[in-house]
Amino acid sequence: MSHRDYLLAAAIMAAAYMPYHAVAAADWSRCIDQEVVPVPPPWEADAGRLEPGAVELFADEAVLERDGISVLRGDVRVLRDADRLHGGVVVYDRDADAMDIEDTVRYWSGDLYLSGSRGHYEFGTGEAWLDDVAFRLGGEHARGSAGTVRLSTADVLLMEDMTYTTCSPGATDWQLSADTVELDRESDVGVARHVKVDFKGVPIFYSPYLSFPLSDTRKSGFLAPTIGQSTETGVDVTIPYYWNIAPERDATLAVRHMSDRGTMLQGEYRYLMDDGDDGGGIFNLEYLPDDDQFGEDRSLIALEHQHRITPHWRTRVDFTNLSDGEYLDDLGTSLSVSSTRFLRRQAELRYTRYGWNVRGRVEHFQILDEDIRQSSRPYRRLPQLHATYSKLFGDRRTRLDFTGEAVAFDQDARVEGERYHLAPALSYQYRTPGTFLVPRLTLNYTTYDLANRQPGEPATPDRTVPVLSVDSGLVFDRPFTWGGGGFLHTLEPRVFYLYVPERDQDDLPLFDTGEFSFNFSQLFRENRFSGVDRINDANQATVALTSRVLGGDGGERLRASVGRIYYFSDREVTRRPNDPALTADTSDVVAELAAEFARRWRLRAGLQWDEENDWVEKGTTQLRYQPNQQAVVNLAYRFVRDRRDERERRRKDRTIEQTDVSARWPLGTSTALVGRWNYELTNNRTLESFVGVEYENCCWGVRAVARRFLKDGDLAIDGTDTDYSTGFFVQLELKGLAGVGSKAASFLEGQIPGYQNTF
Repeated sequence: MSHRDYLLAAAIMAAAYMPYHAVAAADWSRCIDQEVVPVPPPWEADAGRLEPGAVELFADEAVLERDGISVLRGDVRVLRDADRLHGGVVVYDRDADAMDIEDTVRYWSGDLYLSGSRGHYEFGTGEAWLDDVAFRLGGEHARGSAGTVRLSTADVLLMEDMTYTTCSPGATDWQLSADTVELDRESDVGVARHVKVDFKGVPIFYSPYLSFPLSDTRKSGFLAPTIGQSTETGVDVTIPYYWNIAPERDATLAVRHMSDRGTMLQGEYRYLMDDGDDGGGIFNLEYLPDDDQFGEDRSLIALEHQHRITPHWRTRVDFTNLSDGEYLDDLGTSLSVSSTRFLRRQAELRYTRYGWNVRGRVEHFQILDEDIRQSSRPYRRLPQLHATYSKLFGDRRTRLDFTGEAVAFDQDARVEGERYHLAPALSYQYRTPGTFLVPRLTLNYTTYDLANRQPGEPATPDRTVPVLSVDSGLVFDRPFTWGGGGFLHTLEPRVFYLYVPERDQDDLPLFDTGEFSFNFSQLFRENRFSGVDRINDANQATVALTSRVLGGDGGERLRASVGRIYYFSDREVTRRPNDPALTADTSDVVAELAAEFARRWRLRAGLQWDEENDWVEKGTTQLRYQPNQQAVVNLAYRFVRDRRDERERRRKDRTIEQTDVSARWPLGTSTALVGRWNYELTNNRTLESFVGVEYENCCWGVRAVARRFLKDGDLAIDGTDTDYSTGFFVQLELKGLAGVGSKAASFLEGQIPGYQNTF
């Protein structure tokens, strides 16, 4: 490790409480003095012509006082390799291969600059000291000082009365200071005592003792604390400690204090299997004794595990258990997490080889929303065996596919039992640059062995359904120029024919089957149902047209698609036995649009049009304007019409109509506003909103965000009795050091599409 590396490690030792989170490279473009290292004076010698390690000295006056002792005065310059030293007086001992420097010492090595009142350096051993030190690090836009810097022969660097900042001279908004800093190269460990960080003259961090690594090696130590506030927890402070157990294992232990609920203990254990390529996992544990508001102990246990046993065998486990159904709502931090209604638990074993993909798993659920009726809760799979196989024959056009499944469904309040499904498929793929034709024949066989069935229902129903589909299309293209650029325009008509004979399936249970949402991709599905408990009957043809505009680089600038299904017979197979058959001659018209204009504007839109009723069934629009990395505006609209019968409509209206606006927009060169407003027009209420401000200057930045969002349980109701949660969090970033506060940057990245962290 070079002297520069030692000083740099000492300077950023405040990041010691972030031992395995690298400090991101900062942007110094806002600094007026971007060149913080003084320019060295001209040198007559050329380092390139010297032998490695050779020393060359220049001075206005040189006196040989005695054998081996030389005194150099007036503009003394010392050159060794790429290192340059300038001083007023230098006493050089040739026999000891050492020198003493007095009368202002200045030293350059790459982008490191040091100055001091006097110093000593031994070329042979590397031992050195320098008093009244000021240093600058050009690459880190850093500067600082130390009363004394000493480098021992054992490669131990000691710095006393040290300060460090990345702010420009005359504007020291923040500064780190320490009584002593000791860096030991042999043990790769640094130790600092009485470390303090001041911001605007106010202390924000202090530690009497810090130990930290001198390289990228992980080391145990405290991580940056997080601070927040919300209506659910009150003032929320988490202090984590990182434990580097072994190269392939570590843990994070934390104390989370919530002023309105109490103190929680948290732990996260991470591990890798062998060298890491064979998998690993994360184990999380949280425990809150006697929640002040809930009145009981609360806990979370979670395990995520993946393991590659051999190149062909893999395992995966995903397990989470909560002490109660309100845990995520009270102690979680995001709308998506807090609105979870049940937790999936599963373990699986997978085999892949020779075109086979075989998976065995068990799946269970923890119900968090007790209002879900027993009959509406998901089935458990105890167990499931699922296999797929695919093979291309010698002509590379004929393809055999196979899907098979055996699964046991378990549920306390409904019919349960076993389901066996086999589905071999044979297809022929004819493709040319301008055409394609893919006929496909599938045979579906499904049988059941049922228990807890209603009187009169069969115990072992089965079903055999053949499926024939033919997918075909053409591709026309023509080049054109516009605005001085070359483009390619395509027209791609497509016809998809599907024939499935009707089979009576009213005696079959509904274990895991629903109906897909209707969209453009649904036009080309062989089955409109998910799962295999229902296979639709069909005699229909999809007619669709896609047009694209491709840029000279092959990138897609515009894509527009429209299509609909023409039905040649009624659809008798429905999800529930009492549902009426579908008799329409055509489906709704579905259209999609995606466009990119001048790499600043991006548009995504989808439309489902009900021609019979002359209304929009479903519509989505997303527009993004992003002129540069610092500015982005997103506008979105979503509408989904409720199509259920009048009996259900009177019970609860679930028509969805929402707007979503999010943005980051600069106000000048240093300040930017951030915000989001997700509003539900159907019930005239805000689902989520936040507003915040970001400020950034040369050496620090701050984010402050206030957030309000609708709690779990109110998102799908008629708008009454809404309950909101509010929070406020602040994040302070000291460039070249670390952050203090909540993880506001990651929050904004998830909430504002296109947002980029600028500091």
